[in-house]
Amino acid sequence: MPTIHPRVQVTVDPELEVALRRAAPKLRSESRAAQIRELALRGAEGLDEFDRDAYATAVEQLLREDLPGLDQIVAARHAHAR
Repeated sequence: MPTIHPRVQVTVDPELEVALRRAAPKLRSESRAAQIRELALRGAEGLDEFDRDAYATAVEQLLREDLPGLDQIVAARHAHAR
């Protein structure tokens, strides 16, 4: 399809293939190119919404407080996120 916007070429290596397969049920797009575009846009939004460094700093500050059980809660969340 003609466009005035620049295009990029993406190699579908094994990692990207797995990511596309995992994401396909959650994406609105049907074509591979549209899926890759949608993943890129959603990924950029996710980066803006979640700053790992700020999260780590906040957790470290909370752990310095004397809050009963907080370290177990944080450990459980980290274990679940992996």
